[in-house]
Amino acid sequence: MAQDFLNGLAGFPYPPVRVEAKNPAYARIMLGNIGDQNSETSSFALYLYNQVITSNDPELSAAFRAVAETERRHLELLSQMAFQLGADPRMWAVTGNAAQPMRWWSPGLLTYTANTRSMLQNALALERATIAKYERQAQEIRDDGVLLLLRRILLDESMHVEVFRSLLDALDARTAAQASVSAQPALPPVAAAPATQLPAMQAPVMHTPMAVAQPTPAALPLAAYVPAPQALGSQQILPQQAQI
Repeated sequence: MAQDFLNGLAGFPYPPVRVEAKNPAYARIMLGNIGDQNSETSSFALYLYNQVITSNDPELSAAFRAVAETERRHLELLSQMAFQLGADPRMWAVTGNAAQPMRWWSPGLLTYTANTRSMLQNALALERATIAKYERQAQEIRDDGVLLLLRRILLDESMHVEVFRSLLDALDARTAAQASVSAQPALPPVAAAPATQLPAMQAPVMHTPMAVAQPTPAALPLAAYVPAPQALGSQQILPQQAQI
């Protein structure tokens, strides 16, 4: 989404960096644009940090990466402008204090947060402050080369406001939707169906097997149990009389 916004400015190229003459007053203004608390260096560094810590949200991370790249380009152009105007374009700004006329830029000037909403609010505040700063400078500067560059950069900063405001609106809409879902009354618990009572199992009936009468052998004549006489030669051996 952010890239779509920024692509809309593709038809407006940056003007060449060109000044009418060296000007110490304008040079000090440009130094503030590259090395003050509200500066292109601060915007680039902060958005680079935000890009990294929002890597779990591809859309948000890509937006910060795209805007950070634009701020880096601004930093490059304004540094060239400061140099042509006669300043040493280090990462510092004029303080107006005779005891310490220059103040170095520091990452301690940034407002860090891991909260997405606060992050977008800080980015919006920084962009709006930058717009107000450049518009004041455009009222003071009379060098057409400097004015052309400032006005072109103002187009980018205005587009950044639209990017961050759209992301913030989308975040608020998602938060409201989630809150609405959470506020809905919970459904009553579903009563459990009563357990089905199974009939008590009866102990199996043990049947006593019927006695089966064993067949009684039929009475046989005694002779059946006495072997027949055997013939031994001409003699017969008679069995002894069974004793009773």
